[in-house]
Amino acid sequence: MKNLDHTIIRNRKRLQRHPPGNAGRALALYKLANSLRDKFSERNELTDLNEAVTLHRLALDLRPAGHPDRHESLYRLARCLWRRYKKQATTSDLEEAIILGRAALELRPLGHSGRVFTLSGLADYLGDRFEKLSESADLDEAIALCRSALDLCPVGNADRSDLLHNLAFYFWSRYGNQATMADLEEAIISSRAALELRPAGHAGRASTLNNLADNLRNRFIKVGEDANLDEAIALHRSALDLRQPGHSERSTSLNNLVDCLKSRFEKHGAAADLDELITIHRAILDLQPLGHPQRATSFHALLCHLRKRLKKYDRIADLNECISLERTILSQHEPRHSTRTTCLLDLASDLFGRFQKAGTVTDLAETVTLGRTILNLHPPGTPGYATHLNTLLIYLGERLDKCGEIEDFNEAISLARQSLELRPAGDPGRISPLRTLASFLSAKFHAEGDLVDLEEAIALRRDISDLSPTASSLHELSLCLSDRFDQLADPADIDEAITLELSVLTLCLPEHIDWAMSRKSLVLYRQKKAKKPAPKADLDGIKKLIESAIYDTLESLPPRLLNTHTGALFCRDALASEFENSREYNQLLRSSVISYSTPHRDSHIRRAVSSYFQFVTLSHRWGKDEPLLRHVQGRVIYDMDLTDGIAKLQMFCATACESGYLWGWSDTCCIDKDSTVELARAIASMFSWYRRSALTIVYLADVARNGKLSSSEWFKRGWTLQELLAPRNVLFYTREWTLYKSSLSSNHKEDDVVLTELEAATGIARHHLIDFNPGLDSARSRLQWASGRRTTESEDAAYSLFGIFNVFLPIIPGESAENALGRLLTDLISQSGDISVLDWVGEASSFHSCFPARIASYQSLPCRPPTYHDNGLKPSKYNAQEFQAEQLFDSLLMSDPPHFVGRRLRLSCITHQVTAFRLQQANPGASQYVYSILAEGLIPLSITLSSELIVTDTSRSTLPYVLIRPWHSKFASSTGLDNMAASNLVAMLGQPFSALLLEEQSGNEYKRIASSSVIIARLADVASILRSKVQSLNVV
Repeated sequence: MKNLDHTIIRNRKRLQRHPPGNAGRALALYKLANSLRDKFSERNELTDLNEAVTLHRLALDLRPAGHPDRHESLYRLARCLWRRYKKQATTSDLEEAIILGRAALELRPLGHSGRVFTLSGLADYLGDRFEKLSESADLDEAIALCRSALDLCPVGNADRSDLLHNLAFYFWSRYGNQATMADLEEAIISSRAALELRPAGHAGRASTLNNLADNLRNRFIKVGEDANLDEAIALHRSALDLRQPGHSERSTSLNNLVDCLKSRFEKHGAAADLDELITIHRAILDLQPLGHPQRATSFHALLCHLRKRLKKYDRIADLNECISLERTILSQHEPRHSTRTTCLLDLASDLFGRFQKAGTVTDLAETVTLGRTILNLHPPGTPGYATHLNTLLIYLGERLDKCGEIEDFNEAISLARQSLELRPAGDPGRISPLRTLASFLSAKFHAEGDLVDLEEAIALRRDISDLSPTASSLHELSLCLSDRFDQLADPADIDEAITLELSVLTLCLPEHIDWAMSRKSLVLYRQKKAKKPAPKADLDGIKKLIESAIYDTLESLPPRLLNTHTGALFCRDALASEFENSREYNQLLRSSVISYSTPHRDSHIRRAVSSYFQFVTLSHRWGKDEPLLRHVQGRVIYDMDLTDGIAKLQMFCATACESGYLWGWSDTCCIDKDSTVELARAIASMFSWYRRSALTIVYLADVARNGKLSSSEWFKRGWTLQELLAPRNVLFYTREWTLYKSSLSSNHKEDDVVLTELEAATGIARHHLIDFNPGLDSARSRLQWASGRRTTESEDAAYSLFGIFNVFLPIIPGESAENALGRLLTDLISQSGDISVLDWVGEASSFHSCFPARIASYQSLPCRPPTYHDNGLKPSKYNAQEFQAEQLFDSLLMSDPPHFVGRRLRLSCITHQVTAFRLQQANPGASQYVYSILAEGLIPLSITLSSELIVTDTSRSTLPYVLIRPWHSKFASSTGLDNMAASNLVAMLGQPFSALLLEEQSGNEYKRIASSSVIIARLADVASILRSKVQSLNVV
C-alpha cells in the first residue's frame, strides 16, 4: 500500500513535468489514472475511481483517431466506467463502457495481443446490461464474444479459466431467461471445464463450485435425477469450506446449500438433511445482525424447518426454540405487520403445546393473553373471527380446569355467548357452542355456588338433548339436575336424573365407557334419593368466619404480595378479593358447609385461608435497576421490559410458581419506601415475615453454578443475617437460577453439606441456623455475627438487628449510625441487664461512652462470663476471711442490675483505683499508646489506648482513673446458695476478667476510656479479692 502511494505521488510529479502541450502528457495522464484505479481496487474509495475516469478521458482526448495508443485508452476508460457502474449502478456509465469497448475492439483486430481482454470486457458489459434491461440480444452477443475470446486462449492459457467461468454464467443466465435445456447443459460443461482449471488454492474455485452446483440443481429441478442434487450439495459444501467465517460470499453459499438440502428433504424426508438445514439457518442468522434486510426472512425460514422437525419428532428442545424464535420475530414486527397474526397464532399454539407437555401455568397464561390479542385483531364480522374465538375458548377452558379464576369464568362465558350467537337456531353447528357455554356455567356454579348459573346450564343441557339426545348429552343433563337436588332437595330433580341415566343405559352397550359411568351415577342418585336431605348450614355465618380468618391472616402478612402466576402486585384489599373470587374460597365454603361440625369449623377455615396465602420471600443483594413499588404497581412484571432487576424478579416469581406457591414477596417492590410510616412498620415486621414465609429463596448473583456459597457478597450484608436466621425453609440459587449444589433437598437447612458451609461462612452454630429463636439471649454473640457485615445506610446496621433481638424501637429518619446502635444497646441492657454488650474494643460512641461507635467493634470473640473454677483461691475457714467473703457475697448478690436513668448507665461493679500509670510506648501517627498500670488489688498490667492519659487536675489526692469489673447479681446467684457459695465466689473472682477503664468526671459521674484491645486484669491474692469494693457508678 505504501509503494502504491509512492507510485501515485511519483506519477503526479511526472504529470506536473508534462504540462498541457507537452508530448509526454498523454502517457503521464494514463499512468496516473492506472495507479489511481489500482488504489481504488485496494481501498474502494470512489474519489480515486472518479479521478481515474477524468484522467483517462483527458488522455483519450490527447490520443485521437490514428494514434497508436488510442485502443489502450479506450479499453482502460471503459473498464473504469464499468467499475463505477458496479459501484453506483449508473446506467450512463454502463452504456458508455459498451461504446468504448466496441471502439477498442475495432482497434484490436485478430492477432492483437489485447483482443482477448477486450472481447472479455465487452462481454462483461453486455452481460450486466442484460441483467438490468433483460434484452436477449445483449446476452447472445456476450456469449458470442466470450466464445471468441476462448478460441484465442488455447489450453494452458492463464485466462482460460476465467473465460470458461464467465461463459458458464452467461449460459446459466440465458437458461433462466429462455429455459432452453441446451443452454443449461452448456453452462454445466463450461463450469466443469473452469473447475478443472481452478484447483485447490485458486482464488476463483469457490465461485465456480457455487455456479456449477446451481446449474446442477437447476438440472435436478428440470429432469428430477437425484444424482444432480447430490452432486450440487457436495459442491456447495466444498464452496462453503472455502468461504470461512468473515468471507463476503459465505452467506451466499449458506443460502444456496439451504436451497439444495431443502429440495432433497422435500423429496426424501431424510432427518440428516433437516438437521443440517436447521444448523445452516442458525449460521445464516449469525451473519445477519439487527437491522439486516433479510434477518426476518431468515428467522421465518429457521422457524419453518424447526416446526417440521418438531412435527416429525416432537422434541421439547425444538419446541422451546420455536417459542424463542417466535418471540423474537414478534418483537421485531410493527403492530400492523402483515404476518403478525400468523406469528401470534404460531406462538400461542406452541405455548399451549408446551403447557400440555409440562403443565407450566405461565405458558397457559401467555397463551390466553395471545389468544385475546389475536381476537382483538379480528373483530366480529371479519374472516377468521369465529375460528379465533373458539380457539380462545379452548385456552380459557384449559385454564379454568387448571386454575379456576373467577375472571376467566366470566370471560369464558361471555365469549361462549358470542360464539353461540354466530350459530342461530337451525344451524347444524349450534350444538358445539351450546355445550361449551353449558360446561362453563356448570364449572362456574361449582366454583361460586350461584344457582342462577346452574339454572341456565340446565336449560342449555335440555336444548342440547332435544337437538341431539345422545348418551353423553343425557348424562350431562342428569349431572346438573343432581347438583340442583343437592342445593334445593327437590325430589323431581333426582327423579329426572335417574330417568335420564336409565335412558343412557338403553342407548349404550355394556362395554361402552358411557355405560359404566352412567351406571355409577345411577347408583349414586338412588342413594341420594334414599337419604333424608341434610339441614342447610348457616351460610352467612360461615362466610363471616371466613372473612374474619382472611382479615386476621392478612394482618400477619406483608401489605403487598406478588401473584407468581400472573405477575401482578396485590395490596391487602386486593388479596382478600382475590381469595373470595377463587376456586379455593368456594371449595372452603362447600367443605365448611358439608364436612365440618361447628366446633371444628373455625380451625378448618383458618388452616385453609393460611394455606392459600402461603408466600415465598426473596433474599438477595440489591443490584442496579431494582424495580420499586412505583415501577410495578398496576403492571404485570412478566410483561415489563427486561432490566437486571426485572429479570431477577421474574425469575424469582417463576421459580416460586414452579415450586407450587401462588404468592411471593420481595423487599424491592413490595414496600412503599417513600412512606416513612410504612418503611418503619416493614423494618419492625421483617423478621416475622421471613419467619412466616413458607420458603425463602436466596439468590446469589455472584456465585456461578459450580461456585462456592461462602464467596458471595450476600454473607457480608447486614440485612441478610435475619434473612438467613428467620426462615424455617431456605433454598440457595446460583447466578443461573439453578439450585446450589444441584441439591435434591427441599430445604437447604436440612442439607448437611450446605449447613457445614453455612457454619464456616457465618461463624454461627448449626443449631442457631436450623432453629433460631429471636430474643435477648447471648446478645454479645449475636452482635459478633453482625459485626463483619455492611449496610448501604449506616444506621441500618442497628435496624437490621431489631428482629433478631425481638425489640421494637422507632425508626428515626436521618438518624446517625451511632445513635441507632446506641438506642439498640440501651434497650438490650434495660430489658435484660446483659453487660456482655460492654465487651468491645475500638472507638467509643458519641451516644454513650460505654458503647462503640460502630458494630464492627464486636468482631472479637466475646469474653466468657465468670464461672466457678477451683483455682486454689479460697478464704480460710472459721476466721475473719470467711466472714469477709460472706459480706462480699451478700453485697454482690444484693447489687442493683445494670439500668439506664436517662442517658446515664447505673452500673454495679467492683472497682480498683488506679494508683499509678506510665507510658511505655507511643505511636501518635497510629493513635496508639501503651501504658503500664498499677491499680489497687490487681497484678500490674498493660493496656493499649487510642489517646493519651492526661491528668488536668493536679490538686487531686488520687488519680481520676479506675479499672472496673462490671457486675450483675446473677453472677453471684449462679454459684448457688449453699454454705459453699461465698467460698466459690472468691474462686470465681480470682479468675482473669475483662476490665473497663473509667475516668471520673465532675458530679460523681464517670466516662469510659475506649481501649484498642481487651483489658485483661487479675486480682493479686485472696486478700485483694476480699477487699474488693462493690459500687454503683453513674457512667455517661
